Amino acid sequence: MHPPARLLRQGITLHACIDDGRWSGTPGSPSILNASPEAAAAGGNLALLRGGDRLRVHLNRRHVNILIGDEELQRCYEGLKARGGFSVP
Repeated sequence: MHPPARLLRQGITLHACIDDGRWSGTPGSPSILNASPEAAAAGGNLALLRGGDRLRVHLNRRHVNILIGDEELQRCYEGLKARGGFSVP
């Protein structure tokens, strides 16, 4: 997977990727695979992310930290519950 064209024009050729792991191979960029739907089934915060949310990825420690305040995460979780929860197990 390549970065979007706008990033390529800025000289950015690699970017981290979080995916559901259904790839036949991995890109040249750092990748975290098998993140979903397992994360949703376990009720993880990954399912609460929206476009533009910031993350800190530490590949060696195998951690992804969501850089969103606890109050905002709680609002997102309440909104998800109000919509009936996760659409897939």
